[in-house]
Amino acid sequence: MRAAQYISTCPKSNLPLVLSALHEAGVDLVLLESAKATDGECARLINKAVNDYGLSMAAIARLVGLQTTQISRIRSGESTPSAQRSKVICDAIRARLPEIE
Repeated sequence: MRAAQYISTCPKSNLPLVLSALHEAGVDLVLLESAKATDGECARLINKAVNDYGLSMAAIARLVGLQTTQISRIRSGESTPSAQRSKVICDAIRARLPEIE
């Protein structure tokens, strides 16, 4: 996942160079893209849990062991969790609200 960190933090002007270097190093950029695709799912589930099911951000934070502020940042799109953290958050919400999707 370090490659995804390099991509997400590099200036846009350097992105072609970074992608080329990662490709030459044998990094599977398709896997990185699929990990990125889950980012929006986490924010979507948090929004749905709060708006449609009345679960508070504090309750979600307790479920996953994060601060309420961090859940708020993920919900607003200000912060993006790693693919692993996103899975933990989504799984916790789904376990608490099995009917959500």
